[in-house]
Amino acid sequence: MSTSAVKNTLGKKEKLKSRKQIDSLFANAQAFTAFPVKVIFTITDSTPDAACVQIGVTASARNFKHAADRNRIKRLLREAYRLQKHELIATATAKSKKVSVFFCTSISKCLPTICCTIKCAIA
Repeated sequence: MSTSAVKNTLGKKEKLKSRKQIDSLFANAQAFTAFPVKVIFTITDSTPDAACVQIGVTASARNFKHAADRNRIKRLLREAYRLQKHELIATATAKSKKVSVFFCTSISKCLPTICCTIKCAIA
């Protein structure tokens, strides 16, 4: 799959929804932090019918009390991934690997600063 063939959307197959896959991701994961986001990921061998990259996004209710704030953070994280996913998909496809990624924002920080940081990462 070439970079031009990858659509600039976030389809159903690209979302990490299965409880079994999410539990497996957190059990066997590697992680790093790119403030204010913690990225948890696993890399496995790919199967022919599966999507090569799947993602999940979360925002902590403990630190973001209002659902509208949590939804905005998650929407911005999905948008940032959607615009930058081409390189990750191309690399995973070339190496026949499946990548599962989970973005966690649980850092207690004011919402405008986090939104500005994510928007800067997009640009």
